[in-house]
Amino acid sequence: MIALARSDAAADKLADAGAEVRPGDLDDLDVIGKAAADADGVIHLAYRRDLMHSGDVAGLIAANLNLIEAVGEALTGRGVRASVIRLSPVVHSTLDTQGFTPALIGIAREKGVAA
Repeated sequence: MIALARSDAAADKLADAGAEVRPGDLDDLDVIGKAAADADGVIHLAYRRDLMHSGDVAGLIAANLNLIEAVGEALTGRGVRASVIRLSPVVHSTLDTQGFTPALIGIAREKGVAA
């Protein structure tokens, strides 16, 4: 497993979990592209909270698109079957206590399955 770390503390945690750590952040597209090219699969779960909290939604979208394109370029021609699952921004926050996400969790608990 290869993981991107923005800080030494994050790098230590990832290394302790068995990851090969690459220092960088979501703007380090060359690092991300190289890591993607070296991997068997890519999972992107990171989020630019700084842009969202500042209200720069356009910047947030552009940063995410740039990252996805860098990964896509790195995987081009490798016979990769791609799937994209975009999680709601509330998964990175404790702000949604009575809205959409808790409703989905409640339904899954009631029905015994999540779909």
